[in-house]
Amino acid sequence: MKDLSRKFAGSFELGKTTHEELRLLTQPVYSYSDAETGVIDGSVFAAAMNGTNPTALLLIELQSEQDQQRWKFAVGAMTDAGVVVKFGGQEVWSKPALHAPGRDFETWTYFFEEKQGD
Repeated sequence: MKDLSRKFAGSFELGKTTHEELRLLTQPVYSYSDAETGVIDGSVFAAAMNGTNPTALLLIELQSEQDQQRWKFAVGAMTDAGVVVKFGGQEVWSKPALHAPGRDFETWTYFFEEKQGD
């Protein structure tokens, strides 16, 4: 899993001027398997722009489907900025930057609280 995860690369995109490569954390956040659903092996990896606060989560699974084994992946962005993910140098997933305070989006919601003066 770790070797396969290293073939992915991610970047953080914010406007036309901000582009930073994400750093894949070396240990999976979570590993699992589920023979009943055909998941032979699965791991969730975090990619961060700075520190260990994830900017994106990368899920990699080895699944059994009709006597064949297939690798599958999914990505979840943990930011309202744009995220681009590449595998072997080719773009395989992206999400544009979304900036709209107070709006609901497909997988998350902005919450703001006005601070009252003293």
